Amino acid sequence: MPVINIFGKMLLKATISDPEATGKVFLVMMVVLFFPLLVIIAPFVLFLSTPLAPPSVTEMYVQGTRQAIETTAEGYGGPVVVNWHEVLVIDAVRKNQDFSGVQVHEVKDLAMGFIEQTGTYDVSEKTGYKRVYDPQGRFVGLEPVYTVTTVPIYRVKSFAEVMESLGFTQEQREWAHNMREAMN
Repeated sequence: MPVINIFGKMLLKATISDPEATGKVFLVMMVVLFFPLLVIIAPFVLFLSTPLAPPSVTEMYVQGTRQAIETTAEGYGGPVVVNWHEVLVIDAVRKNQDFSGVQVHEVKDLAMGFIEQTGTYDVSEKTGYKRVYDPQGRFVGLEPVYTVTTVPIYRVKSFAEVMESLGFTQEQREWAHNMREAMN
């Protein structure tokens, strides 16, 4: 209590003698009172708002997500785009910010959870010509030859769909959304 008494007396004296100095004294008092609180709370806020992955782990998430994307390169319309930030955020929540032992193949598997094959598309490609003959064996002309290739069609699941498929609780979803917002 003596600290508050001292600050109170200082503020009272400053108010009476110089109103401009009162503002300065009040500001100093606020800094002195709230700085320790800020120092104590900041690590908790940081823990809850951003993934705490070191650069080497972050690179694994970039690589694993890239590998997952490359598996869709032959799909209709080309490769899909999966946001590695979202993969990192989901794993940060799942692992409670403990990135020890993370492997690229695990990240790729998680990133594949964002990718869904929704169907196929048949692509015809002319591969050449064959000679055509009439019933008497006379050459009539050339007929094109086509090869049909079945190509997969992919879509990227939403962030919410992936969290649902992983069985996230409401609290985990909120934490993940907060982290994703902080990263963007």
